[in-house]
Parts: sequence; C-alpha cells; structure tokens
Amino acid sequence: MSKFPVEPGDQEGVIDAVNYLLSGPAGLGQSFSGFSSSAPGFLTGNYRVPYTNTTGAKLYVPPIALGTSSMLDGQTWKYEFAAAEPTPPFALGNNIYVTGVTNPDYDGKFNPIGVIECTTTYVIARTSSSYPILAPSSGGTVELIGPVTDTSTDCNAKVTVTSQTDRVFISGQLNNIVEVDATTTSTLFYTVKINRYIGSPNNDPVNPGYVFTPDGDNYTIAYRDYTFQIDPGASPTPLNYPLLPETDTIFASVIDSPGPGYYWYILEVLFQNGGGDAQPKSCEFYYRGFTAQVVKE
Repeated sequence: MSKFPVEPGDQEGVIDAVNYLLSGPAGLGQSFSGFSSSAPGFLTGNYRVPYTNTTGAKLYVPPIALGTSSMLDGQTWKYEFAAAEPTPPFALGNNIYVTGVTNPDYDGKFNPIGVIECTTTYVIARTSSSYPILAPSSGGTVELIGPVTDTSTDCNAKVTVTSQTDRVFISGQLNNIVEVDATTTSTLFYTVKINRYIGSPNNDPVNPGYVFTPDGDNYTIAYRDYTFQIDPGASPTPLNYPLLPETDTIFASVIDSPGPGYYWYILEVLFQNGGGDAQPKSCEFYYRGFTAQVVKE
C-alpha cells in the first residue's frame, strides 16, 4: 500500500508510490464488459453470431421430405421441399443436415455458414468451400439436429488480464423456458455454464483479430444442472406442455484467476438426452445479464 505523503528519505515509501502509479487505475473496472436485456429472444443454436433472435428460432426440426435439389453456384445449394411447410422451418445460420438424396454428393451438414434463405417451399444453404456444379437430383430429407455441444447465448464479456495476481469477478443470470419434442417417456438434462475462452491473434494481415479457443480442460468455471422428466402421454397433460418449467439461473459472484491474457467469458447451455427421444425444440430467453470485471490485487 502506498504512503501519502511520502516523507523525505523514505526510500521504501517512494518505491511503493511509484509501483502504485505504474500499476494503473485501482479498484473495480480495470477491464469491464457486460450485457443485459429484458427483451425476449430465442436461442439460435448457431456457432457464430447471431446467438439469439426475436423471430422464434428452432433448435430441432424433424426430417422434411425433399423434392428437387440443385446447385445455384459452387457454394450455394437449394433444396425444395416435397410439400409446402406451414411456416419457414429454418432460420438464418442453421446448420442443416441433408441425407438420402439420390445423388449422395448433395448429402451432408452445412457448417459453419449454413442457411442463407428459407421459405415455406425451399431452403438455400451455403458452404465455405466451392464444389463442381452438380446436375439436379431428387429425394432425401433435410433436418435440423438439436445441439449436442455447449451452445452460446448472447450473454458474454471480453476482458484483458495483465497480472498473475489479477482476479476476474463474474456474475450472470439467465431466465428461460425450453420447449421439447418427444413421443416417448424421456429424460432431458439441461446445464447452464460459464465458460472461459482464451484469445490468440489470428495473424491475418488483411482482417486482423483474435481466435478464441477453450482455455484448457477446465474452461467451465461454474455451472448449474437441471433434470426434466418428460411423459408426453401423461394424463392429465402437464401444465403448458410441451413447454418445460421455467428456469432462472443466477451466478451471483464467481471469482476466476486465469493469469495474463485476453479472455472471452460466455454463458452457454448444454442439452443432453438421458433416455427416450426428447429433443429441445426451442429455448426462449427473458431477462438475462452478464458482467465480467478485472480487479487488481
């Protein structure tokens, strides 16, 4: 702790005062970032922005029969539905999965770009690589498989840690309701996590930035688990089914000591099937907030 005032000849006091000044601004907010929203939003399941939207994104779409499949160019693929859907089944960025087309070169999962246009009669998806133009084909199905890994929400914060003794104070809240699709008695595990990713320069002179990867094996620094028992044939039908009971997850104060680096903290969710055929169909958010701030020793 620096002394004030510094007395003449107090060499230790001078050194402490200089170190204090060199350490930068003191207290909370050395590096601060956060997000909050009360506006309803739906989890998109995308692995890049937007992580939420306001139009009712779906996490799972059962297989839809296809009519004609064709390529618009080397990276753009159009799949026409065998019959019109009541509403557009896919959202922008969805990583759809196609299988069973007569020409199997039309089969596959579209990731990371995914869907770029969808109507009630067709869906158009794009690949990051270019392919030779194929003749039109037919048959098969297109679907959206529910997320099987940690899925990012819009609650996130990036901070810079400059010292080994710096600590990061994190708080978060996620209020949401999950809609399920199930035909048999099922168990669905639902987890809300705070995950830490570390940033590294991408070394791209044209578009410089950072690439974020999980920070080691223990990149999950806090979590809360929920278990839902689902019986679609129950009598009477559970209240609000197929909506599951509302969850309100609160992380009041989480303290992390990651060491020097540039970090991205994200509130993420994970769905796991514990038996049966339950799939998360949608996940609607209500109030949600997230903050991260670096504090010096």
